[in-house]
Amino acid sequence: LYIQIAHLLLHAVALILRLRSLRREKLKAEFMSLAKSQFIAQSSHDLSQPLNAMSIFLEHLRPHVHDPDGKKIFYRLKSTHRKMRESFKAIMDLGKLEAGAITPEYKGVALDDVFARLKQEFEILAKEKDIGLTIRPCSLTVFTDPVLLDRMLRNLLSNAVKYTNTGRVVV
Repeated sequence: LYIQIAHLLLHAVALILRLRSLRREKLKAEFMSLAKSQFIAQSSHDLSQPLNAMSIFLEHLRPHVHDPDGKKIFYRLKSTHRKMRESFKAIMDLGKLEAGAITPEYKGVALDDVFARLKQEFEILAKEKDIGLTIRPCSLTVFTDPVLLDRMLRNLLSNAVKYTNTGRVVV
C-alpha cells in the first residue's frame, strides 16, 4: 500500500512539473507571438514609406525614359516594384490574419471573372519569360471572401509564372 501511495505521489509530482513546463512554453509562445505582431506593425510603417516614395519616383521618371532599352528596364523596374508591394502587403495581411484583425466577408464569386483579371495581369509576365499561360474557362461560382481568394490565386499564379522556365502554366 505504501509503495502504491509513493508511486502515485511520484506521478503527481511528475504531472505538476510537466504542467509547469507547459505553462512556461505557453507563456514563451504568447510572448513570441506578441513580439512578432509588434515587429510586423512597426515594419509595416517603416517599409511602406520607401515603397510609396519609390512609386512616386517611378511616376516622375516615366516621361524621361525615351529609348527602347530604357523603357524595357523602366517597365521591369515597375514590375519589380509591384511585386515588392504585393509581397509586402501579403506579409502584412498574414500578420493581421494571425492576429484575428481580418474577418472574411463571404459572398458569391464568379471564378471566370477572377480568372479573367488574373490572365490579363499575368499574360505580360508570361510573355516576358517566353512561357505560355492558359486559363481555362470556368462557370462555377464559389462562396468565399473575394479579396482573400484573389490574393491566394494571385500568389499561386505568381509563383507558377516565376518558377516556370520553359513550357506553360495552366489554370
